[in-house]
Amino acid sequence: MRITLVLALIFVSHVVLAQTKGGGTIGIEIGPNASTIRGQDIERDEVNPMMGMLAGMAFSYKFSDRTSIKTGIYYESKGTKLEDQLVDENGTNLGTHELTHKFKYINIPLMLRYEGQKDTKFFINAGPYFAFLFEKTIEASDIPNTGDVKIDDSDRYKSGEFGIAVGIGVSTRLGKNLLLSFEIRDNYGLTNVAFDDHIHSINLNSLNFLPGISYSF
Repeated sequence: MRITLVLALIFVSHVVLAQTKGGGTIGIEIGPNASTIRGQDIERDEVNPMMGMLAGMAFSYKFSDRTSIKTGIYYESKGTKLEDQLVDENGTNLGTHELTHKFKYINIPLMLRYEGQKDTKFFINAGPYFAFLFEKTIEASDIPNTGDVKIDDSDRYKSGEFGIAVGIGVSTRLGKNLLLSFEIRDNYGLTNVAFDDHIHSINLNSLNFLPGISYSF
């Protein structure tokens, strides 16, 4: 319900601003990401990247020919893979296996964007993002005598995350009002998403590859 309300407010405010001032865009962006974790006592060689995705609706409002504010609401999956002890929900130790720690968020960025003035133009955008956790799981495949395992441990992690999003890309016009874009965006998490009783501090990092199409007015 809260997410629906946020999306409605973003959409209404975007349309009002675009109609009264400099114009803007509404579009869809979807693409894969490579993500991992970092934190105190976590060694780089202990963790491996996980492939996830970022997908959602994007909105922008232009202040001038070169500058705009960009926001949106996205589904984001990210996490890491590592060798660790697997314990099921009943407390049974299932041995050491490659585990996928998968976080699923609703992600809302608020970025300032600077771009060129040609029909095909490069751009850069940067700003904070706010993310809301709706599921965290540990997953493993082909466990002897058990098969595939998926354990929900969302209650061990904080419900919110804050970070910095920085992206570079290129966009081109497909017609008078349609724009095609491609962006490489790094979401660098600043929040320790683990509660204090966790053995490590955990920060998330995802590198996103985002093709998109938008309508400008």
